[in-house]
Amino acid sequence: MSGIVSLIDDTELLLKQEFRTLAVAREYLPMLTDWGVEDFSETVHSLGMNYLTLVGRVAGRIAVSEYPVRMTPGLGVFAEGPSSVRPDAVWWNRETRSVELIGEFERYETYSAKSQVLNDKIRNLLLAHRALGKGPRVLLLMLWAPSGTQFQAISEFQSLIRSGFRTPGDVRVAGLEPEARLVVATAIFAESAGKVRLKEILL
Repeated sequence: MSGIVSLIDDTELLLKQEFRTLAVAREYLPMLTDWGVEDFSETVHSLGMNYLTLVGRVAGRIAVSEYPVRMTPGLGVFAEGPSSVRPDAVWWNRETRSVELIGEFERYETYSAKSQVLNDKIRNLLLAHRALGKGPRVLLLMLWAPSGTQFQAISEFQSLIRSGFRTPGDVRVAGLEPEARLVVATAIFAESAGKVRLKEILL
C-alpha cells in the first residue's frame, strides 16, 4: 500500500509545485499567464487542457489531450450513453505504462445547464477511471473562473466522486477507491483590457 500512496503523493506534489509557481504555464503558454487571451469560444479551454498536458510532459510523463477512453460492457453505458469518454488530459507513467492522471478543465458557472456539464465532467472522470482499470492514479478536475467568483459546489463534486452514480441504463458505477484520489483545483483569471490572464491556481 505504501508504494501506491507514494505514486499518488508524487503526482499530487508535482501538481502542487506547478500550481504554486505556474512555471510551465509561463514558459510554454505565455498567452495564458502574461500576454492574455480573449475569452471567446474555446480559447481558454483549449489553453487549459493543453496546459495540463504540458505539465505532464515537462515532468517526464507521456501526456496527451482529448484522449478517448472506450467504455466497457460492464459499465453498462452502451444502451443509453456514450461508447467512449474523452478526458481533456491523460498522463501515462513511462516505467509502468499505466495511466497516472486523468484530467478535466472546465469553466465554473452556477446556472443549471452549466452545473449539469460540470457533473458530467465528474462522471466522465470516474467512467474513464473505471474503464482503464484500478490503479494508483489522480483524477484532476480544474475549474476556472474570473477573479471574485465564489466556488460553491466543490463539495458536491467530491461527494459524487466518492459515492459514485448510476448510468442512464441503471448500472451502478462505484465511487473512487483508496488507490485513487480526486484533486479539485480552481484557476483564477484576472480580466483586463478585454483579455483574461491566469492569476493563480488554488488547491
